[in-house]
Amino acid sequence: MKKAFAYEIFIYVLSVLIVGLVLYYGYNAVKGFGDKQKQLQYITFKTGFENIISTIAPDYGTVRAKPIQVPSMFTELCIVDPNSIKNKDAPDSLDMQKNKYPLIYDSVTSGVLKNIFPMPNGEPFYVEKIQLEKGFECFPVVQGQINARLEGLGDRAKIS
Repeated sequence: MKKAFAYEIFIYVLSVLIVGLVLYYGYNAVKGFGDKQKQLQYITFKTGFENIISTIAPDYGTVRAKPIQVPSMFTELCIVDPNSIKNKDAPDSLDMQKNKYPLIYDSVTSGVLKNIFPMPNGEPFYVEKIQLEKGFECFPVVQGQINARLEGLGDRAKIS
């Protein structure tokens, strides 16, 4: 009788352990899919943005006013003029907001080659052929897109 009881406990503990491992593995697999999807959205956005700029920049006078797709995990997209970074000089529009965007301010004044900042917590990247009138501007992300006007200037694209 005691052997049968010990055997049942062993089977019960083994069953609980197996179910726990299956649930743990399943949770991690599903979580991994979500992380991979976010990475894919970010990479698609980054390459798409770079392609839009490289397409518009050489066509002098071309204007594109269509929304640009941005992953919905971001609330705004901040852009800094590359000349500000090369000169390590924050534009006035960023200087006035350095408390709101300390990471961007430090990046610009340190000369780090990053000028596209998906906020919050996005991985910044660099696109050289752009120009901004104010030197710095943040565009709100609404329903996964920003409304920006791109104008080809022959050697760069003006963003407003």
